[in-house]
Amino acid sequence: HVKLVTFRLTDMIFGALFFSEKLMQTESALQRIADVVTWQPSVTLHFRTESVTASFMVSPGIPSAYHDTFYHDDLTGTSVVFDGFLYNRDEIASATPSCKPSMPVPELVARAFHFRGPEFATILNGDFAFYICLEKQKQAFFYRDHLGVRPLAIVRSGKTLFFSTDMKGLCKALFRDIPVDREYLVNLFLTAGHDYTLLPQQSVIQVKPGHFCRISPEEQEMNPYWFPEKVSARRTLTRSEALEEALHLLKDAVRIRSDSRFNASAHVSGGLDSGIVASLARKEYAGQSLFFGFSWSPHPDEDRNESPNDERKRVQALCRMNLISPLFSGFNGDDYQTFVSDWHHPSELLFEKKITEEAKTRGVNLIFSGWGGDEFVSLSDRGIDADLVRNLNFKHLVRKYNLLHFKGIISAIRYNTSIWAVRRKYSSRKTSKWVYPYIRKALKNNCIPIRERFSHRSRRDVHLQLLRKGHLADRTGDWYVLGQHNGIEYRYPLLDWRFVEFMLSIPSHCLVHGHRDRSLIRELGKEYLPPEVCQNCMKEDVSLSRRFRRVAPEIQKKYSLALDDFRNNPELSFVDFDLLRKHLPTILRKSRIKSDPETLSVFYYLKKAHEFTRGFHKVIS
Repeated sequence: HVKLVTFRLTDMIFGALFFSEKLMQTESALQRIADVVTWQPSVTLHFRTESVTASFMVSPGIPSAYHDTFYHDDLTGTSVVFDGFLYNRDEIASATPSCKPSMPVPELVARAFHFRGPEFATILNGDFAFYICLEKQKQAFFYRDHLGVRPLAIVRSGKTLFFSTDMKGLCKALFRDIPVDREYLVNLFLTAGHDYTLLPQQSVIQVKPGHFCRISPEEQEMNPYWFPEKVSARRTLTRSEALEEALHLLKDAVRIRSDSRFNASAHVSGGLDSGIVASLARKEYAGQSLFFGFSWSPHPDEDRNESPNDERKRVQALCRMNLISPLFSGFNGDDYQTFVSDWHHPSELLFEKKITEEAKTRGVNLIFSGWGGDEFVSLSDRGIDADLVRNLNFKHLVRKYNLLHFKGIISAIRYNTSIWAVRRKYSSRKTSKWVYPYIRKALKNNCIPIRERFSHRSRRDVHLQLLRKGHLADRTGDWYVLGQHNGIEYRYPLLDWRFVEFMLSIPSHCLVHGHRDRSLIRELGKEYLPPEVCQNCMKEDVSLSRRFRRVAPEIQKKYSLALDDFRNNPELSFVDFDLLRKHLPTILRKSRIKSDPETLSVFYYLKKAHEFTRGFHKVIS
């Protein structure tokens, strides 16, 4: 049956696909999934066919119809359940016979699939997670967008397949009574070398970004539909041509993600990426009277700082220039403890949880973010020098470093081209020296193998390694669930796959303009950013770091008093609590002398892992 509703703002899918007759335990498992992923207020839509049952958790808000999420064709036996948004429906329709842009998205997807085959998703531009079920052939195809903005996980139980866009929720729903995978818990203690593919249960598989998973009763395979490594280089492109094309892509990426049905806002900071995205988004929402800019920084009245590098001054300048209303974070010690105890979001990016709370109270349901810029359009120097030397482009290398700084050129050739990985020492250790002694046995060693370290021979290598690393989709997946539970959509214009391919195609000399790094994004931002933002080279938010340093040590000291609770958690048995207890007086003394929360970081990781296991196994009332 299909339950009709007329409101949709955000949605999260879950359900089951049957390769045999429905069983009672399947219905029971679906109810457990519903119990975990449900939030209030929300509405549940149910879709059922002979082989599929799917459900949407939806937030009341924007008029829409159920056919935006579900499509079933009795003639072909094709079912589609779609979560997300497509931004190029005109292009898809024009490339698919008998299709119109006004068609419901699931039907458009079904027709394009049948016309072009399983790799059809390469032409889609959007943030999506969906599946296509061919009931007569007993095959299912699960798709995730190019960059993985929407998460999607699947798990097989006999001849039934369960799926959800809440990956941790799916793990909890089906495996709450089973210990959390130890490798996943150890991974929570790492500061580098994370494995972003890990989930709390190994039997749950996340669909990779830019991939589709084909499943039948006998087979299961993960295949890419997007091949960024095959993007051709455009060696004759000039800098002026690159700037023109980049500006067009940037404006279009923001434009297609703008939707008048939403009450929009943006992240703001003193950085280039968030600033230019916020500025362009504000122009798209010129008719919206209040457009908020959410900053992680503490309010200036709460934490005064006369430093010229105070990020909040750049935030205020950006907001004045673009008629944005800045909202600073009220993050405090109580928030720290609450957020660390949230098993569903054991992220170190604690500050975003405060943003979603504020957005919800302000009636905001769309947040634009500059996430992903550092990896592509605003990449700094990584790999550029290697390209200039390899292509004998010494003219641009000299411009970049200036002949008056000849040592800089020699250093660039020596380090940035030949032994870059050796120079960047920070990526060689998996975790902090303050944490490693207590998880040594589980981690075995603290060294990231050279073949797994972030190293490169060219800028192209840099982009491709950052794509493969998985950290981009890890954050967007975390924020997706956090946002859905608060009725908020996130949009990431700089993660438009066209931008990725553009950066892979242009020659590195187009990114060199004098000695300034990130010259492409700086040039693009001249019209949209105040000078203090456009010229800013600082990455650290001093006021935020000071607030965190003030809050964290005292709370982490409280966590040190909970060692007995942590020790009694059987899933933390890999931690050497005897050694930690022995070192406790020394750790506390060093923390007091150094005033550095890093010395106490082992207690933060213990608290995070402990609360995760507690929340994971907790029965939903």
